[in-house]
Amino acid sequence: HFVSSKIIMKGFVISIKTKIIAWILSALIITLNIKLVVETLKDWITIENTKPLTYIPIFILCFVFGLLLMYIIFEPIINGVYNNRVINIHGKTHFPKINKITSYNKIALALDFTKNNGAVLSHAVNLAKQDTILILIHVIESAGASIYGTQVNDRKRLNFYVEQLTKLGIKNSIYEVGYGKAEKSIAEIVEKQSADLLILITYGHKGITDILFETVTNKVKHKITIPILIAR
Repeated sequence: HFVSSKIIMKGFVISIKTKIIAWILSALIITLNIKLVVETLKDWITIENTKPLTYIPIFILCFVFGLLLMYIIFEPIINGVYNNRVINIHGKTHFPKINKITSYNKIALALDFTKNNGAVLSHAVNLAKQDTILILIHVIESAGASIYGTQVNDRKRLNFYVEQLTKLGIKNSIYEVGYGKAEKSIAEIVEKQSADLLILITYGHKGITDILFETVTNKVKHKITIPILIAR
């Protein structure tokens, strides 16, 4: 798309300086090759006992390749690529059909009990209607969560969140606790609750490790079919 936009605007991605250098080098290479071919043919013709019928096909072949080379060089100029020709690779312009989007009845929220939850909750509260159900999702990935009481504490936090949302006027709030891999658990809960929107924060690492390890957000989007809102 970027390249096509450049063509439509009659511009080039490379600078004029780079183009001039490329043209000079190309002309030099072509000139040297033509000179080499001519000298080779002259030496070959001057060899004694060389019959005309032997080198005439070679001349014809060189002539054909020469015409092809000239065509490649001058074809863009002849057809007006550098003047008025505009390439439209997208076809006829038309405005896409606007489909009616109904209000979200069930909004799922992926929470990790960090400061990022503020953005997730803020979007959910502002998008929620009077009868919208908010589904608070928290995934426990640690194998020893039940041993150390993490599961109990997380449920208490989720209950607290539900209470605070009720005070804000969100009457329909429930929570679900998932276990194991976050992306798998979130996708399963979303499907189970028939949510029609998922709000989550960008998870994952920073810098080069984000390239090596896919974020939860990227993994989740391949497992569900509903819209995803990335809160920041």
